[in-house]
Formats: sequence, structure tokens, C-alpha cells
Amino acid sequence: MATLDSPLDSAVVETLLTQDTDTLAPGQRLARVASYFASPYFAEVPCELLSAELFALLKDRVRQGHYTDPDKAKARLAGFFFDVHSVATYGPYCHALFVDSVMFDFLKDPRVGLTAAFGTRVFAQTNWGEFMGYLKSVRSSATSELEKALQMVHP
Repeated sequence: MATLDSPLDSAVVETLLTQDTDTLAPGQRLARVASYFASPYFAEVPCELLSAELFALLKDRVRQGHYTDPDKAKARLAGFFFDVHSVATYGPYCHALFVDSVMFDFLKDPRVGLTAAFGTRVFAQTNWGEFMGYLKSVRSSATSELEKALQMVHP
């Protein structure tokens, strides 16, 4: 049942441990996997980097007393963990994201490098006018090749 009940992280580690079984002992394979997760290579994986920045910012804000009322904090941060996962997974590969006001506030903090590192523009209800301007600029810069491709995908 461990295969079915374990978190996804466990499955990743298990898969990595199956590599080089003919040349490395189990302890050596485990040490190599641990070394990778502690390396700068893993720290720079975009989804890991962004999620770490967002969770570090949340921790800092909690320490500063931003979320002292548990009921208000639960209401305000209800979807935060799902939002972090989505933004960290897709944000580096998008030109723009539209997010809720809580995530917008987090992503606009200079300690979170989504826009600086990846050039991803961030929009929310807060900057609706900028979002509409962005959409107009995308539409006005569409090439005939793009129009043909869109017609193929969405006839």
C-alpha cells in the first residue's frame, strides 16, 4: 500500500533509487539522491525555486504578525497552497498569469522572483485595466500565422 498511499515526493525518490542498481549499492544510491536534493541544481528548478520563495514569504509574514486571527487567516489563505503549486508549476512558462488578490500581493513582493526571473506578467482584479491593455496588445500583435494556428486549434 505504500506505493498507493505515499506522497508524490516518495514516488520520485523511489524512482530515482531504481537507477544504477547494477553498479551502486542501495546506500550509495540514497546518498546520491540526497546529494541531488541538496544541490544548487535542484534549488534552481523553477517550480522548487518559486514555491520556496512563496512559502518563505508566507513564513516571514506570519512572523511579522500578518495572520494573527486564525479564522481570518483561514479565509484569506484558503486556496494558497493550491495557488502556490499552480503558479510555481506554470508561471515560469507563461507570458502572463491572472491570479486572486492574495497571490497577486505575494507575487508583487520583490522577494518573489517570478517576473524578474522569468518575465511573467502578473494580473489580478487589482490591475484590471493593465490586464485589458495587455490582452489588447496581444490581440493587436497577432500575426497571420497565429490566426491560422488558432483556427486550426479552435475552428
